[in-house]
Amino acid sequence: MNISIEELKKELFSKNLNIIDIRNKYKYMNGTIYKAINIEENELLYNHLKYLKRNEEYYLLCDHGFSSLRLSRMLNSLGYKTYSIKGGYDQYILEK
Repeated sequence: MNISIEELKKELFSKNLNIIDIRNKYKYMNGTIYKAINIEENELLYNHLKYLKRNEEYYLLCDHGFSSLRLSRMLNSLGYKTYSIKGGYDQYILEK
């Protein structure tokens, strides 16, 4: 499942969204979306029980939207409700 930057921005300040930046720490420290926490892709995949709850929604952010889409599909197949942020951080910067 995908969510566009435009859709995300509409909900960003009105709801308490769980945004997870799955990029490496260096990229995260150099800029991310408001309220995003950093859990790198492999860490989240292999330790999802530690970080995720099945009754909550999560929005995944990567550079371009490809890694987050792949990870979102995997996590959804495990029973989580996750969304990939379409276009990733690059798209967020363009629409800022």
